[in-house]
Amino acid sequence: MKEKYKDQIEVLVGFEIEYYEDQKDYLLKMKECCNYMIIGQHFRYVHGYNYDYFNNDEYLIVYA
Repeated sequence: MKEKYKDQIEVLVGFEIEYYEDQKDYLLKMKECCNYMIIGQHFRYVHGYNYDYFNNDEYLIVYA
């Protein structure tokens, strides 16, 4: 698309990611191939439990 329409519009590339520490190197490499990376973190452990284990204001702030 970038090549086909290069004289008409600017085409930007982006995607949503989940951040996992063990994939950090891969994500940094992918960052070089796009204009935007948007984090959509749906999963993370807090004190050994997934976010959905907790349902209180304190862990809502940690998630945010």
